[in-house]
Amino acid sequence: MSSRRSARETRGHRRSTPRNAVSVVADDELSVPRFFPDTLEYGNAAITFDRLLGSTSFAGLLRRVLARLQEAYGVPVDVEFACRNGKLVILQCRPLAQGFDGGNPVLIPEPSSSQRLLFDSRRDIFRSGIVKDIRYVVMVDNARYHNLPDPQSKAEVARVVGRINRALKGSRFILIGPGRWGSSNLDLGVKVGYGEINNASVLVEIADASGEYTTEVSYGTHFFQDLIEADIIPLPLFPGAADGETNLGLLLECTSCAGDILPKHELPDDPVARTVTVVDLDASGLGRLSIYLNAEESRGVGLLG
Repeated sequence: MSSRRSARETRGHRRSTPRNAVSVVADDELSVPRFFPDTLEYGNAAITFDRLLGSTSFAGLLRRVLARLQEAYGVPVDVEFACRNGKLVILQCRPLAQGFDGGNPVLIPEPSSSQRLLFDSRRDIFRSGIVKDIRYVVMVDNARYHNLPDPQSKAEVARVVGRINRALKGSRFILIGPGRWGSSNLDLGVKVGYGEINNASVLVEIADASGEYTTEVSYGTHFFQDLIEADIIPLPLFPGAADGETNLGLLLECTSCAGDILPKHELPDDPVARTVTVVDLDASGLGRLSIYLNAEESRGVGLLG
């Protein structure tokens, strides 16, 4: 391809893309202009794709492609694509997992005389299912995390979590942490990568407004597709909510077994390491954890024993 032809095609692409993607403010209303202006004023336009979806064949083409892919895979799919001059190119295609419950309703039991309630949440439960026989709980203490002296210390907490995650591969465990797992803002949550939490069965995010920082949950959005495909359940908890109950203090009373899981050089005796507690529920006497989730009722219960 000659450089002249390449430049001409590039200029044409640049002209056509805004017309299909951009809406313009006129008379205080955002709409697709009948006659597209030669220039766009800053703050007077927005990318809406209204013309692309409403006045071209693109939406119908994508709808047919998704239907064909769903027919082939047997489930809905997630796609990444590129489109130029009416040609659709599929870059990635992955089946969407249908959830760990298989669509079956979940009955949440009342605690028996031998069980203790770890949590009963009545808010923002989006998936149904049951996870039993959880032996370990890995918990990042909210107060200790936010009291760490500098960003480097908070970032190192994620590395400790990652080492524990690798050491517990093959065991059933959950992760509990303040706010948003994977957040790039260290004050909003622990900045882990997916490879540092990928062996957990449940990823618990604690919303807490009791201290200097108000930690809000992300519902696992930083790793959402990875969590779905790996059947790792994002679970928000809201301590202090009037319609729920949370007894995480049961775990804080237990001795951490992190030193038994990691070699000493990977877990120094410092404030960073003490921020992360690992509870072996077998050794603690609390008994293994079972989690029951019912999306229709928006309720999740964790029972020990």
